[in-house]
Amino acid sequence: MRSRPFPSLRSLFWAAGSLLLAAPFHLLLAESADPADPAIVAAPPPATASSVHSDTYPPLAAFDGNVRTRWASRASGQSEWLQLDLGATVALDQLIIHWEHAFATEYEIRVSTDGQHWETARHCPAGKGGREALTGLGAQARFVRIVGLKPGPFGLFSIWEVEFPDPQVQALLAERRRAAEEGRRQQQEQGLAALRGQGVHELVFAVRPVVPEHWYANFGYYAAGGPSYFGNPDKLYRDGGRLCRLHLATGEVTVLLDDPKGNVRDPQVHYDGRTLLFAYRPGGTEHYHLYEMQADGTGLRQLTDGPYDDIEPSYLPDGGIVFVSSRCQRWVNCWTTQVAVLYRCDADGQNLRPLSSNNEQRQYPGPSPTAASSTPAGNTSIAARSTTTTSGSSTPMAPARWSSTATSTLASS
Repeated sequence: MRSRPFPSLRSLFWAAGSLLLAAPFHLLLAESADPADPAIVAAPPPATASSVHSDTYPPLAAFDGNVRTRWASRASGQSEWLQLDLGATVALDQLIIHWEHAFATEYEIRVSTDGQHWETARHCPAGKGGREALTGLGAQARFVRIVGLKPGPFGLFSIWEVEFPDPQVQALLAERRRAAEEGRRQQQEQGLAALRGQGVHELVFAVRPVVPEHWYANFGYYAAGGPSYFGNPDKLYRDGGRLCRLHLATGEVTVLLDDPKGNVRDPQVHYDGRTLLFAYRPGGTEHYHLYEMQADGTGLRQLTDGPYDDIEPSYLPDGGIVFVSSRCQRWVNCWTTQVAVLYRCDADGQNLRPLSSNNEQRQYPGPSPTAASSTPAGNTSIAARSTTTTSGSSTPMAPARWSSTATSTLASS
């Protein structure tokens, strides 16, 4: 166990974690500050879109300078648009679009100086996907909108990155990125202050590399014995996981568990405020199982075992544990990819039994706070999320994280 400064506040809310409170029997789960908090006011985003496939593919991802992140629309069967606000009117003569496989076979570049009145700078009736460079636009624009009129093979639109070779446009875009980052930083600072005001002192979180491109990555692989381009099969977990504690007042991080060849995920705090529950794949092993540890890093013990993956656990008020597991031996309808469904066990990992029967993924189970007051004593109402896919889509829907306990909740955004 060791301590070190926390690298950035941004990392705090990009790592799923649980919060340790000063008072016992209280628990908050947080991935971000509450968007309903009136003290937190966000500036208008520089990038918007007509729709978003999921939170994994936001509009700003197409303008962040990173060709490994992207925006994706929903599969609506209608036209969709992606828009950038440069913050000031500037001459726009060229841009480069890096399409994902879900490209537009017909699209337009529209521009506006006020966001209300639009002109078509270029109509592209035969989009080919990949890298498409458009020159000679000769437009004056503050707002730039890429409108997908007809989708390609996947029924939606997705863009890795939009480049602007014009130096003036680049300067404006850089400033918009900086302002957006500063806005996020201020929101995170306010969120931390709000947590401290509620008596929260420390955050427990896991750090792990992930493959973000598909919900299959949450479980393990694209396909069992699949074609060679999936690696036959391509395991999607990556080595290098840590379980940590962050002291909110000082920013100091204490590493509780560090496994360069393994992986740690899904930490939860017990109602006693002292015991941690998480999924752990020790280095050199293939499967995740449930483990417990004391909040000071001592007393590591394994709860479940076997040739299965047990992930996303949550403590139940009756003393049991609910989680999702591949013990069901089920696969999705459209591919040879295993899924996990709801299971529960006793506090010591014994008496395992399934709670659901499905061939679609169940995710992030936990006690339902809305049902707690009406649930008879001795029973527990459990909420969970289902993963769904869109037929023909290159980007199936990514699930949102439930942030719920039997005591108190800080909503995710």
